[in-house]
Amino acid sequence: MQRVILALMLGSATALAPVSVPSAQKHAVARRGFGNALLGGAAALIGTAANAYEGVYSMDIVKAADAVLDEDALRSGSVQGALNEFKSYAVGVVKLREVLSNDNQFDVGKVLKKEYDIVKVRATFNKLTPIWDEDTQRGVDRLTRAVIQDITEAEAASKYNDEGVRTPKKLTLLTAKLDKLDGSMRKLFGYCISK
Repeated sequence: MQRVILALMLGSATALAPVSVPSAQKHAVARRGFGNALLGGAAALIGTAANAYEGVYSMDIVKAADAVLDEDALRSGSVQGALNEFKSYAVGVVKLREVLSNDNQFDVGKVLKKEYDIVKVRATFNKLTPIWDEDTQRGVDRLTRAVIQDITEAEAASKYNDEGVRTPKKLTLLTAKLDKLDGSMRKLFGYCISK
């Protein structure tokens, strides 16, 4: 009876070892069973954490198509200025990507540091906040943080090796980071367009 309870607790068939197994082997089997149960539990926790992450940090609280924009705020001079700045950031990423495809050693990091200063980008996004309601703003805040994170990651990926050369592996990584940044900006821009 105790063996059945132990097997149920451990969640492993190895805990149901035959009774005739020598004592030292029984302990090894029980340890493996306990280890398997721990691994199974850890995998379940990781799966649960991943699902929780997806739910809690989902980028879409209000879908861009469902976002209601304050038209008066959208027409204001400060918001229009911020939208123009945002457009220049988005177009700049596309241009960076094109330049990089023609010259894989182009100094992308220098451009990102100068043109995509995090404080400046965040200030631009903050000027856009009057156009959204509170529910939309929560999703937009997550998107703006994603854009800023993508800028940081692209800048880190733009570094050269010790010889001052960007290797094919680094080029692939940088290209992927710029593509991700472009996608994040496009998604965020979807919340700025009046339907």
